[in-house]
Amino acid sequence: MSKTEKSIKRYCRKVRRHIICAKSTFDKWEKGYVDELFDRFSEQDDLSYDEVEHELGKAADMANLLQDNISPEEYAAAKRQKNIRVLIILLLLVILIGFLIYLLLYPKPVSVTETIIVNERIE
Repeated sequence: MSKTEKSIKRYCRKVRRHIICAKSTFDKWEKGYVDELFDRFSEQDDLSYDEVEHELGKAADMANLLQDNISPEEYAAAKRQKNIRVLIILLLLVILIGFLIYLLLYPKPVSVTETIIVNERIE
């Protein structure tokens, strides 16, 4: 994989971070767009990410353009799904922190048993 291909894939990942839509919708767009960009930059094998971004514009701006094409229903569903994921992660984090606090504040009681061995004979 050439440097240009890596830069294009990185650009698409950054666009993905900024857009809120169903994964299938983004995958369809990405497949066509990546192929188009590979054809467009096929002669240049050593474009850096900054050069690709300079040619195409900021990833956030591209995401805003794509966001305009997303239906309100799909946007709402994707936003709800994203919020649920964040809520689950936060809930798991709170449970983990609570468990660690429990382990630190309420240590288990330690019982010490001693064995004394006496080597004396009783007569």
